[in-house]
Amino acid sequence: MSTIVMAACWPLQMSGTQKAVLISLADQANDQGVCWPAVETIAERTCASARAVQEALKWLEEHGAITRERRSQRSTMYTVTPSAFTGKASKPSHYVYRIEHKPSGRFYIGLRSSLCLPEDDDYWGSGAAAVWIQKNKADCVRTVLAVLPTRREAAEYEVLETEAAIRDSLCMNRRVAAGDGGRRAAELMGADGAPADGAPAAHAPAESAPAPNAPLGADGAPVGAAGAPTNPQMARFEGAAGAPEPSLNRNRNHQRTTNEPSPPARQAGSAGAGGEEETALQAACRTTWAAYTEAYEHRYGVKPVRNAPVNANVKTLVKRLGHDEAPLVAAWYVASVNEAFVVKNSHSVGVLVNQAEGYRTQWARGQAVTGTAAQAADKTSANADAIEEAKRLSRERAARRAAQSGEGCNA
Repeated sequence: MSTIVMAACWPLQMSGTQKAVLISLADQANDQGVCWPAVETIAERTCASARAVQEALKWLEEHGAITRERRSQRSTMYTVTPSAFTGKASKPSHYVYRIEHKPSGRFYIGLRSSLCLPEDDDYWGSGAAAVWIQKNKADCVRTVLAVLPTRREAAEYEVLETEAAIRDSLCMNRRVAAGDGGRRAAELMGADGAPADGAPAAHAPAESAPAPNAPLGADGAPVGAAGAPTNPQMARFEGAAGAPEPSLNRNRNHQRTTNEPSPPARQAGSAGAGGEEETALQAACRTTWAAYTEAYEHRYGVKPVRNAPVNANVKTLVKRLGHDEAPLVAAWYVASVNEAFVVKNSHSVGVLVNQAEGYRTQWARGQAVTGTAAQAADKTSANADAIEEAKRLSRERAARRAAQSGEGCNA
């Protein structure tokens, strides 16, 4: 998996199936964007039909997102090229907005980053003021004050606008943290995002907000009028410039629809063992394939074909021979086995898997059995059997003669 290639693929605009196929290729590609998965593998990973995957691959190739190298009797090689994509790439817009409540004239200034255009973004603020704004959204009008290329520049612009507006009694922003490189504005509102009377007031402090010269408690925290420590949850502290704008709704980007299945509960004790076993098996498969490939290149001068069936055969071989012996047997098989049928099939992994245990025995003995040797052994065995049969018949004839001679003497 290449995080560099995948990060470049996410902003590209296309249909859901096309994006799923592109991300699947990027997930299997190296840092050069090269991979060679089968269409069936892509279809299984993306939950799409093989035909839909083929159409998506055709569209991606036509728009420059990928290139395909069709190789004879070998799997197709894909190269993911997001930089050559001829379609649209989404870039975030950083804009400063002003939301005004028309009946009362109250207004709020904030910052927003969105992948869509500001005029297409149905967004009505965040933070404590957003609670009251959402309740009265029908009477509010949102105006985009500026659109800037970076969030830091937008944050600095927002601070300047808020500093100029904070003196207005109709401004809903409570205070501005300025003079430190463009930090975000911070608000101190009531528990429901509005003053007690239900209308947004300008500088009336919330009950939990400390007075400017409020005394400090023993732990250094400000205390209220009655000496009780101020509730720390009512204060909002802003991060450095460029940090995302916090919200009262912490899960606004993690909503689940009613028809979305809930994740299954994890059974106790099942998290670690299966994962470690699968990781060990994958490592053994990689080692086996590396040993087979090295021996194959040394013998034939080319790399072997690798596709989904070959991967399945390698996995089966490792399971049948074990993690330690499978790489050794695979390399020995290519280097030492010279049977006519095996050579005719170019030492394919399928032949090795079909006779895995037999080749393992030959590898352990250090001697490969060829067809000629097998025929010679068969002839030797047949000759030995014939000799034993002749000896048995000779003994039977001798026994019959002895019996006949004894009967003649008695007569």
